Amino acid sequence: MKLVSRVSFFFLAALAMILLGNSLLIYGAARGYLTERFDEQLETALQTLVAAVEVEDDDVKWEPSDHTVMFGADRGGDEIRWIVVGDEGRVLDQSRNLTSSDAAWLMARQSTSAGDRANWKFLQQDLSAPNPKPLIERTPLEQSHVTIVVARDFARLWGLLRLLALVLVVLPILCWLVAAVLGRWFVGRAIDPVRKMAQDLRQIRSDDIQARLTVTETNDELQELAQSFNELLDTIFLAYERQRQFAADAAHQLRTPLTILQGHAELALRRTRSSEEYRETLSIVQDEVLRLNRTVDTLLRLARPDEESKLTPMQEVDLCEWLHQDLTKWSCHARRTDIQANCESPLICETRPDLLEQILEILMTNAMKYSPPGSEIRVYGFRSGSECVLEVADRGQGIATEDLSAIFDPFYRTRAARHSGERGEGLGLALARRLAGSLNARLECESQPGKGSTFRVRLPP
Repeated sequence: MKLVSRVSFFFLAALAMILLGNSLLIYGAARGYLTERFDEQLETALQTLVAAVEVEDDDVKWEPSDHTVMFGADRGGDEIRWIVVGDEGRVLDQSRNLTSSDAAWLMARQSTSAGDRANWKFLQQDLSAPNPKPLIERTPLEQSHVTIVVARDFARLWGLLRLLALVLVVLPILCWLVAAVLGRWFVGRAIDPVRKMAQDLRQIRSDDIQARLTVTETNDELQELAQSFNELLDTIFLAYERQRQFAADAAHQLRTPLTILQGHAELALRRTRSSEEYRETLSIVQDEVLRLNRTVDTLLRLARPDEESKLTPMQEVDLCEWLHQDLTKWSCHARRTDIQANCESPLICETRPDLLEQILEILMTNAMKYSPPGSEIRVYGFRSGSECVLEVADRGQGIATEDLSAIFDPFYRTRAARHSGERGEGLGLALARRLAGSLNARLECESQPGKGSTFRVRLPP
């Protein structure tokens, strides 16, 4: 069963229960009220007739000329009919709408106090004198007892109730049918974004990393769902692209050191060599293994999701104090005297010192690699607006303008860097930018060929 059908079925079932309960409640209340009114009117008629009878100790009198009974004059089917019967079954009075056959029928009801017959409701009451006179002493108006019988046909009442029941059945069914049609259309429109998302997902190919779900501007949970799916696809495709790039980069970058290792191993095995020659070969192999380890480590860092790089929590750091402590590890370097550090104190920011240390090491290593010994390498910390800036500048060969946009790509090396004779993999700046992203920072570069380069890490406050 489709989602539209399940949702529609649930709400239509709930609506049917509500309509059924409402109809039963209305019918029950109406039936109770009308039946009660019917019985009240019949009882009132009986008590009115009883009140017109004069009951004394020795006789009971009914004088038609002394009383005006209004009910029972209309011959309508549901009007009240009544009869007053005296001694020996003599009819003393009756309603105007009572026919001779009805009169005989009502007189037959004297033997019971109340009851039903067909669609009729009966009530009767006997009135007797406690000490009746002898028959020879009574006048024609005096009776020893009087029986009053009232009756009413409730066929019209049941007709009204049947009509009400029909209305309470037909009208809710019509309302339910209209609600079913409109509800299914409305639910279909509401679920339509989900259907479109399913179609988009079926059309997404594993190699189409730009494919995303169509986000319908509904300003509801379905729009949030589509946006969440797109965010999930961003994460999945980013991880996929990194793994694919890692495989391609590893195949490309590991081929050279492995070829060198294989070549030297084959060369060493061709003939017996001296210990010095073996030592020289093993030294080359060791250098290539170290280079291979560095390359693999960098590739793994680049392939790692951003969340895995955020291992340490952000902490408040005085950048000037941290910088002076970090630069002490270069005190034994051959170019330690070329390093000039300066900082505007205090310089407080939120960062991860371990990641920032890796970024600074990459920038310092590049500055020393691509600038001549004796030239100044300036490390400067300062505030620019609300940002804290860490700057590393050298006076080396610089970077051509056409290369600036690609220097942060993995394995990219400028022509000048390749011709300089310095060994490198082209992974350092790519890793530095990744680490800067983990710090919510920006890594920028300004350079002029022949005059040097300046790299800036802009940290948020």
